[in-house]
Amino acid sequence: MKLSIIPEDRAIVKDGSGLNFSNNLNDYISSSIPSDVHALQWEENSGEIEYVEHGRANESLSVLPDWANECATLHSTTITQLENELAELANTSNTDISE
Repeated sequence: MKLSIIPEDRAIVKDGSGLNFSNNLNDYISSSIPSDVHALQWEENSGEIEYVEHGRANESLSVLPDWANECATLHSTTITQLENELAELANTSNTDISE
């Protein structure tokens, strides 16, 4: 899995599919993204956290933090909901056209 989380932009990109949320990401997950995190970048088995503070070194990761796992799940759940809504709209549109 490739994952990017940018809390300030309220953005989650998972495997090339990006979503922006209307509220702070902490509103959607039970864990809390630390306020000093600028971004999390993850690819397959490792990644890093980029911090807001200039000059602070990025932190290498070999395990995703709980909040990042929750963001990945939030992304997947939201994509599934959107796909279901689109399918429902397509079915409704096809019914309207055939009548």
